Amino acid sequence: MITGHGTPPDVGYCPTLNRLLSFCGGLDAAPLKEGRYDFFPGEDIVVLINERTTQPATQRPAEVHRHYAELHYVVSGGECIGYYPDTGKNVVSADLLQEKDTLYYQDDPHAPEVLLPLTAGDYGVFFPNDVHRPFCVRPGNGSQPETIKKIVIKFPAK
Repeated sequence: MITGHGTPPDVGYCPTLNRLLSFCGGLDAAPLKEGRYDFFPGEDIVVLINERTTQPATQRPAEVHRHYAELHYVVSGGECIGYYPDTGKNVVSADLLQEKDTLYYQDDPHAPEVLLPLTAGDYGVFFPNDVHRPFCVRPGNGSQPETIKKIVIKFPAK
């Protein structure tokens, strides 16, 4: 997992991640509606615009992906994303690997989950060994639900 803010110049990330962060920083996502966009035709890169209301972490599923890594770039609002390493011992609650490269896990009260607060301009990158739980309320926001708009880019993890 990687977290940061803005679109830093080349900071040692792989060229693909540098390119995607620059893309996010330069995209005017405000007028875009929730949905899937083909900004990289012919490439195995999926761009989603998500506009959701955050919920308590206990109401959000933990998920992991096997083929894609995900870049979550916050455009407006804020959220916490729960994160912990995938030990391979998690209990699967839904297997959607064929449909959308996603496994959902049952809650594990013993997982060493950390909540990462993200606001506009912040990003998190999650790899196939990173369990993550997006769209959680931020304790710093009084644990009140809020609307968040973000760019989620799925790109090959290899």
